[in-house]
Amino acid sequence: RIFIAEHGSWNRSTKLGYRVSSVTLDADSRVVDYSIFAEGWLDGPDHWGRPVDVAVLPDGSLLVSDDLQGAVYRIRYTGSPSASSGVGDGRCSGRGRIAKRT
Repeated sequence: RIFIAEHGSWNRSTKLGYRVSSVTLDADSRVVDYSIFAEGWLDGPDHWGRPVDVAVLPDGSLLVSDDLQGAVYRIRYTGSPSASSGVGDGRCSGRGRIAKRT
């Protein structure tokens, strides 16, 4: 699985990006799925953050840096430890939404 920080467009009439996407590859390294993994930095026509880069930690959590907020977010799986899902094993499913703190 590949995670992509989509920094976001600044010069488009309709903004695009401002999210983290996930790409799943098959055994021959062909893309079999492209989906949004985490979103919420774009709020209609406005954005409050810009994801820059990602890193997977040994515990399977995902760090996402944001250069607009000067922040690093940690995304982690909080389900049952016996479930075969999570960022680190490449089988995570679902979609997350980042909430702006005020």
